[in-house]
Amino acid sequence: MKNANIKTAHDITGEVAKELRDALGLTQPEFWQPVCVSQSAGSRYESGAFEDMSGPIRVLLFARYVAEVNIDALTPEGAKNLRRLGRLQKADTKKPATNQSQ
Repeated sequence: MKNANIKTAHDITGEVAKELRDALGLTQPEFWQPVCVSQSAGSRYESGAFEDMSGPIRVLLFARYVAEVNIDALTPEGAKNLRRLGRLQKADTKKPATNQSQ
């Protein structure tokens, strides 16, 4: 699902995840299970009870529902894509923080 307002995984919030899920017509279990998040945790993200969604969850949601990348670890293509995402996520966390107040 292409969404012009979502440019990167950093744009994914609980509210955005709910909007994606609603637009796709998926139930919470159908939406959250492919990214290894329980329905109850997904509900908490969507409602704002969990305020901060972890980076890996954002990356998986972005890959699965925005970039439409196969992340099914049981397929060769999906497993390869997950390894790539892991390397990208690891590289992203090693970037030095920039000073935004300059």
